[in-house]
Amino acid sequence: MMLVSHTVLNATAGILADGESPSLKPGLDANQVSPGVIGFLLTLLLAVLIIFVALDHTRRQRRLKNRFDYAMAREQKEREAAESEAATHGDRSGDASETHTAGPAQDVSARDDSADDSPHDDAANGTGRTPTD
Repeated sequence: MMLVSHTVLNATAGILADGESPSLKPGLDANQVSPGVIGFLLTLLLAVLIIFVALDHTRRQRRLKNRFDYAMAREQKEREAAESEAATHGDRSGDASETHTAGPAQDVSARDDSADDSPHDDAANGTGRTPTD
């Protein structure tokens, strides 16, 4: 491999040292083998689009990280507030086992069971079809 690259380097140096410039094969014009203005504009457009996509991706990643950090901080504050509230309620009532949980487990008794009563409701049976289908 090194021998091939060394040979190519020597041949290129020999051509440039002689003052000759490499030329096209006979019958070809420089305008026939170059991309021209349209090729340049399309390449430029692709480069600009790639830069915009990269910037947009970076912006979205940064936004996602900030939202995650905010959600984690808010969850931590809610947890601390619930713990302090539980400690306060425990001190007043004398019963430390009485704790309040935050989140969906708190509203289990207030759940609306009317969706379970309707067999023709798509959301109730979970299949998206009525039982007679």
